[in-house]
Amino acid sequence: MSEYRLQSMPDVKTFLKFSLPEDWELQSEVMQAHQRQYPNPKRGQKFGGFGIMKNYLKDEYHIPEDFEMFREISP
Repeated sequence: MSEYRLQSMPDVKTFLKFSLPEDWELQSEVMQAHQRQYPNPKRGQKFGGFGIMKNYLKDEYHIPEDFEMFREISP
C-alpha cells in the first residue's frame, strides 16, 4: 500500500522471496495468499487488490495477460 492507499506491485526481488516464477499469475494460490486488500462494500469498493489495480489500468492501458508486464505497469 502506498501512502495514498493505492496498492501496487512490488519489485521482482520481493516476489522471488516468497514464490517461484511458475506461481506468478494473479489468480495463483500463492499470489492470492499474499493479497490482503479485500473489497469493502461499506466504502463503495467493489474490487479488492488486483481488481483495483486492473480497474485503474483499464482506463489508460490495455491490461496485459502476462504477469511480469502487469507488474511493470501497475500503479
